Amino acid sequence: MIYMKKNGQETPVTDLQMFCKCPECGAEIAMNGGELLKLALDFEEGFDFDSSSLFCDSCTMERTRIREQLHNVQTAIDKMPLREAAQLVESLKPYCHEQA
Repeated sequence: MIYMKKNGQETPVTDLQMFCKCPECGAEIAMNGGELLKLALDFEEGFDFDSSSLFCDSCTMERTRIREQLHNVQTAIDKMPLREAAQLVESLKPYCHEQA
């Protein structure tokens, strides 16, 4: 049994008690144990509750739509002359956040 301690008493953790907030819109999302386990397993460098969350269905669909559009943009860039593609990429640099 997985439990939390509150006032020295063991309180079982159940699917009915797990929630997170969508990092995009702030909607409260009920989680089940399977989702929590998948979330923990997806982390390569460790898992912590404080920085972990799930996107709500609406934000997930919007992010998927945007990814599909980005794929279409990349396909178009691959077909552009090199000079035009380089100019487009350069114009987008202010919006990119490089990861260390």
